[in-house]
Amino acid sequence: MQQANVIPVARPSPPIAAPPQTVQAIVPTATPLEANSLHVAMPGSTLTLTSSERDLLIVKTRRAESFAVASAVIGVTGFIPIASQVASIWMGVLAILRIRKAKRYGLDARFKGWAILGLISSVIGLLGWVGMAIGAMFLSSTMGNSTDMLQGLIPALQ
Repeated sequence: MQQANVIPVARPSPPIAAPPQTVQAIVPTATPLEANSLHVAMPGSTLTLTSSERDLLIVKTRRAESFAVASAVIGVTGFIPIASQVASIWMGVLAILRIRKAKRYGLDARFKGWAILGLISSVIGLLGWVGMAIGAMFLSSTMGNSTDMLQGLIPALQ
C-alpha cells in the first residue's frame, strides 16, 4: 500500500482581540446638595433645583402621563366628531413636550407611547371626519343636480 504525501497546511492565526473601548455615557445625573435642593448636572452645564421646583417638575411629569393616557383614550374612541380629535392632538403634543422636559431634568417620565398613539389615532380620525364632510358635500351637490334634471324630465313624461 502506498502512503499519500501529507502536506501541512498553515492555518491563519486567530485575530487579535482589540482592547474594549470605553464609552462614556452622557446622561444627566441628579445628586442632592442640601436637604432642600437637587443638583442636576447636564452635559456642559449644571442646574440646581430647590425641593419645591423638583416637586413641581414631578407634578408636571405626572400630569404629562395623565395627558398621554387621556390623549390615547379620546383619540381612539372619538366621542365628539372633530372636537375630540383636536383636543386629543393638543393633549398628546402637550404630553410629549412635558415628558421631554422631565427627561431633560433627569426625572423618570413614561407613557410617551400612549401620547403617540393618541396623536396618530386622532389625526386618522380627524382626516376621516373631514373626508366624510367633503364626501357629503360632493354627494349633496351631485344629488341636487340629479334632482334638477329629474324635475325637467317628469313633466315631459306625463
